Amino acid sequence: MPKNQSNQEFENYLDKITGSLSLNIDEKNELKEEWLQHLVDSKDHFVQKGMKEQEAIDQAMKQFGGVDQLQSELKRNMASLRNMHFLKELVIWTICLMAASVGPSIFTGETFQVSYLTVAVCLLFCCYGIYHIMINVETISLFL
Repeated sequence: MPKNQSNQEFENYLDKITGSLSLNIDEKNELKEEWLQHLVDSKDHFVQKGMKEQEAIDQAMKQFGGVDQLQSELKRNMASLRNMHFLKELVIWTICLMAASVGPSIFTGETFQVSYLTVAVCLLFCCYGIYHIMINVETISLFL
């Protein structure tokens, strides 16, 4: 069996695993590239142990895991990562708003004013937007 045919079999297997994941195309391709290399290495290892090519392919995929099992694990892990990301951003927003409401009175001796929070919220939204734009630009430039 030619190497391209075994790679194609692995790619079809990986497409099934990543197909229903809520990742962008670049993230899916990165995962598939890493996993493909792992599967090819595993297959080569089994071939060196004396297995036939097709047996080695089947064993590599079996060892890697079932499609349904991997999809459920990945979805569960992605959900917990999203929750952690949300929690981190919530903590940052809370700290910034607390600093904006207390900071001016500490440093200038002024009493609290609603404008402190209004300005702080506007600045936070601007920083949040700039941060996410920079993250997206950086991610795009990695793949170019």
